[in-house]
Amino acid sequence: MKTIRESFEEYYAPVEVEKHGKKGIRIQYEYIGPKYYFGKRDSDMKAFKRISGLLTALAVAVYFTVGLVYSPVNYQGHAWIFAALALIPIVFQLAGMIELFATGDYLTELNFHGVRGKLMIAPSLSSLCLFVGVALGVEEIVKWNYPSYSITVVAGFLIAGIIEIILSVYIGRVPFYKR
Repeated sequence: MKTIRESFEEYYAPVEVEKHGKKGIRIQYEYIGPKYYFGKRDSDMKAFKRISGLLTALAVAVYFTVGLVYSPVNYQGHAWIFAALALIPIVFQLAGMIELFATGDYLTELNFHGVRGKLMIAPSLSSLCLFVGVALGVEEIVKWNYPSYSITVVAGFLIAGIIEIILSVYIGRVPFYKR
């Protein structure tokens, strides 16, 4: 397995650049490795960032809105445990989105695998946790006769899980090109 230094030396080349207003030169490293693009045009990359960002923001907004409702589903039984466990992959998903938006027009070799992995695995795991929480929440609503507004909490977690699955499938199906 390559160390980070070996990967850096493989993908970056030193270039001598003159210092502006000063004597001498400085060494600047330019990326020479493969570049990954989502779509064939720059507008495709921007559209990919926009759609995946909107889906992530929508899923997180629904998750937190429903999670903050004062309902027995959110604090009694076992459904809340899985809803809380869904927060861990959501944090990784947000980290992947920040990393994606921080890149320019293309992704480097290391960034591409990290971003694509985070944005495909994290939504799948969070949706799995949310679906288990939904199933336990429905069982608890029926078993313990929770108030009727508790079903909106379960429905909200279901919607957030569906949005996460849509995001994971979208990222998996968007073609990428290596140049």
